[in-house]
Amino acid sequence: MSNSTVKPEDLGNAIQDAITDYIENVKADLDVNLKGVAQKATRELKKGGSYKEKTGDYTKGWTVTTTQGENIGGTHDVFVVNNRRKAQLTHLLEHGHVSRNGGRVKAYPHIAQVDQQVETWALEAAEKAAKSAGGK
Repeated sequence: MSNSTVKPEDLGNAIQDAITDYIENVKADLDVNLKGVAQKATRELKKGGSYKEKTGDYTKGWTVTTTQGENIGGTHDVFVVNNRRKAQLTHLLEHGHVSRNGGRVKAYPHIAQVDQQVETWALEAAEKAAKSAGGK
């Protein structure tokens, strides 16, 4: 915000403009920061879990997809971390499943751990965006 003089009758508009600028700066910074969080989550998932893979396709398949979402403030980027190559295995590995002979196959929780970390990283990203947007 500039240090220009504002007439009393223009004060409301000046405050509204300052708030609008701040919100736009926060949204821009948040998109960048959250994309970094999604990429970090993808890197963590690509490290693999305690499960054994035959081909490595499952671990290599983790990726970030960006789409547009809408809310009260307008449009924003939505980052989705998913497994493009072997999506059907995510639930089976994470929670286990019934085997062919009627027994149970062991669960290998690996997504839930990263999901918990993502919550922390996303909060940190939001705080960082709010703080840095005030200085622009």
